[in-house]
Amino acid sequence: MWLAVLVSIQLRAGGPRHASGTRQLPSKPCRPLKLIIPSAEARLPLGGMLQRSISGGRPENPMTEPRTVFWCLVGVIVSLLLVGLVSGTPLRHMIQVAPACLVAIAAWRGSTWSRAAAALPIYLIWLFLMVLIWLFLLRIAAVINGTFSTTETILTIVIGLAAVGGIVSVSRGKQSATWTRRVLAFLVAAALQVGAVWLSFQRAFVRR
Repeated sequence: MWLAVLVSIQLRAGGPRHASGTRQLPSKPCRPLKLIIPSAEARLPLGGMLQRSISGGRPENPMTEPRTVFWCLVGVIVSLLLVGLVSGTPLRHMIQVAPACLVAIAAWRGSTWSRAAAALPIYLIWLFLMVLIWLFLLRIAAVINGTFSTTETILTIVIGLAAVGGIVSVSRGKQSATWTRRVLAFLVAAALQVGAVWLSFQRAFVRR
């Protein structure tokens, strides 16, 4: 009897830890939940990746447009010089490409004014002249007349394609120059090119 009472007292003193065989740990205060919002710096790489994926996965290269302007000018210059060699008038065509050479050098060096506006009148003038030649060859209009060999005809197509590529490149490029500088560069380059073409058709150079 006394043994049963003693066992009962021990069980009450031990509490629920001995009765259930498990130990209840003290509870800790819960930390408040925080909404994690990425900062602007963290969002920039993701935005750049998304923009590249939309644009075709290719990062933008700021040097692409000036180089394209340069190589299109080279295409016009080389083709015109070849026309001069084929037609026996190299000096006349050297005079005609002089403004384009100046603009090409400036474009290669990365001058803002050259790719912004100075190259554009070069392309427009030569594209206009090539269209007049094509109209004559197609017997649509005789604004320009003459005798054109097969090689010269092919070269006119090359000049026209280079001019179109240059116009597209200039229009798509980022323009950092002011409007005043662009207009001034356009007018100066246009005057030089028109003047060079006019000079090349003078008597002293027309057959040279």
